[in-house]
Amino acid sequence: MKKANTRAGYTSGLTSNKPLSEAQEQSNTEKSRTRARVEHVFGAMENDMGGIFLRSIGGHAPGLGLA
Repeated sequence: MKKANTRAGYTSGLTSNKPLSEAQEQSNTEKSRTRARVEHVFGAMENDMGGIFLRSIGGHAPGLGLA
């Protein structure tokens, strides 16, 4: 992750009897906001546009003329 200049996108989990620190809560909030925005865009594409995903490996889907 350091080579690509990115950060891990997963949120910190809870452990029993130990609450998250303030820094962990803020980090989780930021990651959750980003994830929610991305997921809502893909959800809207799937629901509102009738789904625009190609669900085949390698592009050899029926009707594409690539077979």
